[in-house]
Amino acid sequence: MGHWSWVILALSFAGCRSVPAEAPSNPAPVVAGEYDDVYRAAIDTLRDEGFRVERQDYRFGRISTAALDSPSIVEPWRGHNSTAQQTLASTLDQLQRQVNVLFDPVPEVEGAYTLRVEVIIERQEQPLRRLTGTATRQRISTLNDVPAEWSRRGVEAGYDLPIGRDAEYEKRLLAMIFARAEAR
Repeated sequence: MGHWSWVILALSFAGCRSVPAEAPSNPAPVVAGEYDDVYRAAIDTLRDEGFRVERQDYRFGRISTAALDSPSIVEPWRGHNSTAQQTLASTLDQLQRQVNVLFDPVPEVEGAYTLRVEVIIERQEQPLRRLTGTATRQRISTLNDVPAEWSRRGVEAGYDLPIGRDAEYEKRLLAMIFARAEAR
């Protein structure tokens, strides 16, 4: 099997998990009696998926994670990517995922909440790195400081640019959270 055949085979399997048939819609309803179990299940699920919980506020129903690098083609066991295209993009670019779990009260119903999961895909931008040289002698160099003109325009040495959301992974996380909460 040739080199490219292995790449195509790996792409077809890398990071692609299906959503369980019983996956709830996003957002999903939560009643007050389930709030505590679902909240703790959300934290445990995020940790099991490899995310580091950065902020949690039980009272206001907010959980946020630190950004986690998206798996590349050589990491098929990390199932954060939903499609082969995401796996390829993560391999060729520096992508990461950040998760927010939000419990929002339903104003019309006492003690009812909606649970919403957001998976934000970000690209790490490094404007100080640049490709220099001629067509035959290419190299990557890094500027030492942000040029004054860039500073005036608000350009930083590095930043994370949100480029979209992963709706399929959001559904998978939601299903995992509810499955864990039911098992409690």
